Amino acid sequence: GDPVASLDIAQMQPILLARVLHNHIGKNSFSDALFNGKDIYSMLQSKAGLQSREEAKKRFFEVAFSCPNNDLEKLFGAENWIRWVNGYKNTHEPRNPHSEKRHSNLAWLLQSYEVTIMTKIWRKLAEFGIPFLTVHDEIICQRSDAGKVEKIMNSVLSGYFRTFKINIK
Repeated sequence: GDPVASLDIAQMQPILLARVLHNHIGKNSFSDALFNGKDIYSMLQSKAGLQSREEAKKRFFEVAFSCPNNDLEKLFGAENWIRWVNGYKNTHEPRNPHSEKRHSNLAWLLQSYEVTIMTKIWRKLAEFGIPFLTVHDEIICQRSDAGKVEKIMNSVLSGYFRTFKINIK
């Protein structure tokens, strides 16, 4: 019966992709944009002439997690990070439990990293006895605990990312 708050990590999958790309290919425009605090969905909305940010978000996931194709190049131009993404989606990744569907490599990789990071947050919340629910990269807690939850999320996320944003509702 207590009021709740929702703390959601903005652009979690794109931020994870930015980190992966930076680690594998170094400097690239996708990582640079996210590391500089840009909203990749708004950028995509503008570049592709889409109606809304939500439409751009949906399009990002469709393109990023589909079979390798030229759609990313059409949206962002021919860049080194796009070649890496399409190459990775064509690679045999033995750690991916769905390795027969190579195009799922990127989704598997990003979701694995997300679970690793979120597990650290969940453990810290449990250590502090803070009750919570979780939906992917979102923590739902009692409103009275929101400040403590945000502090824990910030401490864990800052170990992985230079920039990130937590949306609180």
